[in-house]
Amino acid sequence: MTTTQTMAEGELSLHVLGPATLQRFDAPVHGLAHAMKTVDFIIWGERETFFIELKDPEHSRAPDERRSDFVRKLSNGQLDSELAQKFRDSILYCWLSGRLPFQSKNIIHYAVILGLTGFDSSLFLRRMEGLSAKLPVNGPNNLPWANPWVTTCTVHSIEGWNRRFPQFRITRQPPSPKAP
Repeated sequence: MTTTQTMAEGELSLHVLGPATLQRFDAPVHGLAHAMKTVDFIIWGERETFFIELKDPEHSRAPDERRSDFVRKLSNGQLDSELAQKFRDSILYCWLSGRLPFQSKNIIHYAVILGLTGFDSSLFLRRMEGLSAKLPVNGPNNLPWANPWVTTCTVHSIEGWNRRFPQFRITRQPPSPKAP
């Protein structure tokens, strides 16, 4: 029997189909919110580990100015440092807590998934390049690290993510009714 685990972040739900384990990882789960910024979720697989950050500027209750501000910061690269820090702090926490051995044989993925529609793939490609440089994926002189730590760093729309990883599907839930 195939199992499905589901967790939500705002109006976005992540559905993990199969044997992988889905973990909510953002504060206060890890207990170090005062010192570390972390990704929203980690998917622990047998051979792959996914660090997942969801950003949803199209949330039904997000004010228009907040959406515009997010798109501006995304477009000009201002969010790259914040997104890189979330991954670095998350993987450091996992290494230090013993959950992820330092010389792990697992393939490590960092994926930022954006609840944005109407943007062409060039925006996502530019952010992927900017974020990869901020991590950094490669070491000095763009050479591989002696101990690889992240195999892929990607930025996706929800639709792009779902095409690439149908076993880890993201859906948008209908907005909850406004309180009276």
